[in-house]
Amino acid sequence: MFTCISSLEVILKTMIFPFLVLLLIVVLLCLDQWKPTKFIQLHKEIGTSSKALPFIGHGLMFIGNGEDRISTIQNISEQAYRNKYGMVSFWIAHFSCVAICEPESAHFVLRSCLEKGPMTLVFHHIIGNGSIFAPEGIWRARRKINAVALAPRHIDKFVRVYARNSQVMADKLSAYVGQGDVALWDHYCPYILLTACETILGNNVNLRPREFQPFCEAFISYFDNVITRLCRPWLYNITVYKQLPEATQQSLKKKIVWNFINNLIFQKRELMKKEQSDSSSDEDFKQQDDLKSLLELLITQSGYSEAELREESLVLLLASIDTTVSVNGFASVLLSQHPDVQDKVYEEIKEVFDDLHHTITIDDLNKLKYLEAVLKETMRLYPTTPLIMRKCLKDVKLPSGLVLSEGCQVIVNIWGLHRNPKYWGPDADKFRPERFLDATPEQLSAFIPFSSGPRNCAGNRIGMISLKTTMVAILRKYRLKPASSFVYDEQKPLRVKHTLVTKHLDHFHVQLEQRV
Repeated sequence: MFTCISSLEVILKTMIFPFLVLLLIVVLLCLDQWKPTKFIQLHKEIGTSSKALPFIGHGLMFIGNGEDRISTIQNISEQAYRNKYGMVSFWIAHFSCVAICEPESAHFVLRSCLEKGPMTLVFHHIIGNGSIFAPEGIWRARRKINAVALAPRHIDKFVRVYARNSQVMADKLSAYVGQGDVALWDHYCPYILLTACETILGNNVNLRPREFQPFCEAFISYFDNVITRLCRPWLYNITVYKQLPEATQQSLKKKIVWNFINNLIFQKRELMKKEQSDSSSDEDFKQQDDLKSLLELLITQSGYSEAELREESLVLLLASIDTTVSVNGFASVLLSQHPDVQDKVYEEIKEVFDDLHHTITIDDLNKLKYLEAVLKETMRLYPTTPLIMRKCLKDVKLPSGLVLSEGCQVIVNIWGLHRNPKYWGPDADKFRPERFLDATPEQLSAFIPFSSGPRNCAGNRIGMISLKTTMVAILRKYRLKPASSFVYDEQKPLRVKHTLVTKHLDHFHVQLEQRV
C-alpha cells in the first residue's frame, strides 16, 4: 500500500509541473488577447511592417546574436525614417512599445517620462536601486547627492590618474609594434576597468590584484547576459528565469562582483576612520585630500548605507566602462582607416603639447577641439547604448500632436537618431568629424550619446576626459594602421554587435607603427 501511495505521489509531482506550465501559457495567451483599445489604436496609427506572434509579439525581432540585434535596430530605424512621426510601434510580450528616431519627440519624452519601465528590471538583480535604473523617487534623491561628487572640481583632478594609467597601457603596446594585427579591446578593457576602479573605488583596488581579474570577467560577462535576457521577453518573469542554468551562473557572477565591491568599501571606510582619528597623520591626510575617489566623496557627503554605496559604485563603473572602452576602440579603428583625419589629430596634439612627453592636464584636454569632434563623430556612428527606455505614467501629447497612451513603453532609438539622414544628410553613415566643427542646432539636437533630459548621464564630463586622455597617450606614441583581418570601405562598413556595449565584430584590430 505504501508503494502505491509513493507511486501516486511521484505521478502527481510529475504532472504538477507540466500542468503549471500549461496553466501559465493559457493565462499568458488570455492576457495577450486582452489589450487596451488605446494601445491598439496607437499601434495602428503609427504602424509597423513586422508580424506579431501570440504573447511574444514582435520580440522575435530581437532574437539572435549581437550582430542580429544591431540589424534589427537598423531595420527599425529605416522604418521610422519613412514614417510621418519618425516612429515605429510594436509589441514586446504584452508591452506596447514605440521606438522614436525623431529628435523633438525624443527630447520631449526624455524630459517628460522619467520612469525607466519594467524592461529594465532585469538589471535590478545586481544593481538594485542604483540610480541608473532606480524608480523616479529614489533616482531624484540620489541624483542630487551624486552630482556633488561628480562636480568638475573633483572630476578634473582625475586627469592625473587617467594620464598615468594610459601611459602605462601605451608603453605595454610597444611590444606589438610591427607585429601585425593587435586587438585593442584586450588592452583598453583592463586599463579602463582598472582606472575606473581607482577613480571610483580608490587606489586600494591595486592591493587586490588576484581578485581584480575574476571581478573584471564576472562584471563584463554578467551584463552581456543581461542584454541577452532583455531581448527574450518570456524570461522577464523571475519565476521562469530561475528555472534556467544561466540564472544560477548569473548569481555566482553577482557574488564575485558584490564581494569585491563590498570588501573595497569596507577597507575604504576603515582607512578613512584611521586617517581621521590618528592625529599624527593630520598632515598626510590633508595632502591626500586633494584627490579623493568618488567612493570617498560619497561616504563623506551622502550618508549612504553599505548597500547604497555598492549600488552607486556599480552604476558609476558600468557608466565608465560603457562609454570609454567602446568609443576608444571604435575611434582607434576609424582613425586607422582614415589617415588624413589621424594626421589632423596628431598635428593638433603637437600644437597643444610642445613636449610630447609633457604630463596631460585638464587645460590641455580642453584645447583639443578636433579630437573632440572625432570622438563625437565616433559616438554618433557607434553609440555605446543604442536604445534608451522610458515608461509613460500618463498620456503624453508629443509636439507632433500624437498622444502616447499611459502605460506605453517608449524606446528612444539613439542609433537611428544619430544616423537619420533628415538631420545628418545623405552621408549620415560616413565618418566625417568636420560635421561637429560647424554642426547646426538641428544636428546637435539629434545627438544624444549621453542621453538627454533630467536623467541624462551624470558622468559625461569624466567620460570625455577619459576618452581624450587615452587617445592622446596612444596617438602621440603610435601611428594607427589598418588591420589585415578585415576590409573597410563604403561597401563594407564596420561590422558591429550589441552586448553590454556596442562592439566591433572584428575585435577592434589595428596595426601599430612607432612614431619617430
